[in-house]
Amino acid sequence: MGIALLSHFLSGKQGEETGALSKALKEIKALGEPKREANGLLAFAYYKDVFSIIMKNARSSFAEEKQQLLAQRRELLRNNKTEEYKELVMEMVQKEEKVGTDLLGDAMEHIGLSE
Repeated sequence: MGIALLSHFLSGKQGEETGALSKALKEIKALGEPKREANGLLAFAYYKDVFSIIMKNARSSFAEEKQQLLAQRRELLRNNKTEEYKELVMEMVQKEEKVGTDLLGDAMEHIGLSE
């Protein structure tokens, strides 16, 4: 299914993230065939719907880990460990974005847009 999916298998988060991908692909399939403009690009409304589905499922798959990271952040803040707090915030943002980006890439590949 793609490099991103392979990385999910290797990262040990296979169940959560492939589950999110599976749910997302079912919802995308329910939208019907990909809608394209005359120039061959995806229609904006269709892309927006796909993107919304992906982001919803990405947030859902990251929710448990995010809760753990939020607890760590609160602890760092309570202990006045400002630099470590900032680093953890950045790590959280990057992880959450990666989950969304990976799911979006896999979904785009699935509907035939791997370029």
